[in-house]
Amino acid sequence: MNSEIRGISPVRVKDVPDDLKSVSSPLVEHGKTVDWSDMPLYTDFFLSTVPAMLHHNKYKERRATWWDRPWYHQKLRGLVKYALLPRGADEPLATVQLEGSRVRYWAASAEEMDRYPRMGKLNANLTAYDRFPKMEPNETCRYGSRRPRESKATWEEEVFRDGGGEFNGS
Repeated sequence: MNSEIRGISPVRVKDVPDDLKSVSSPLVEHGKTVDWSDMPLYTDFFLSTVPAMLHHNKYKERRATWWDRPWYHQKLRGLVKYALLPRGADEPLATVQLEGSRVRYWAASAEEMDRYPRMGKLNANLTAYDRFPKMEPNETCRYGSRRPRESKATWEEEVFRDGGGEFNGS
């Protein structure tokens, strides 16, 4: 394990954490779900956890240099594309067992058409059946009035870093 290589004793991380073992990986290769133990997971050796995200308060440059290191990054374009697909109402977002009963959480009905972010408008006078207009990725993922120094030319290059060009969510 990397704990031993890094001189951390006693070794705290001996296997994939239990919370990850209880959920299946969202990555699929050759028609099979990729097991968590087959992925390079960023691990906090002291806390023995695999964080869902990294926040770099002190070392700001790591936002750029570590962006492509998490396990999902090589598949990020496909994961985002999949996340934007419509979801049928017959699929609950989550099911939780509680003291002999089951609670299901369902997506908003708007997600049956697409799962893009929505642009809310104040005082729009919409009815329960109206929908806020969807926002395309180019509307939500863009630089402000000026692009930060050392950033990539397009948001796709900055976020995906895969040379795949323009993102088409459909």
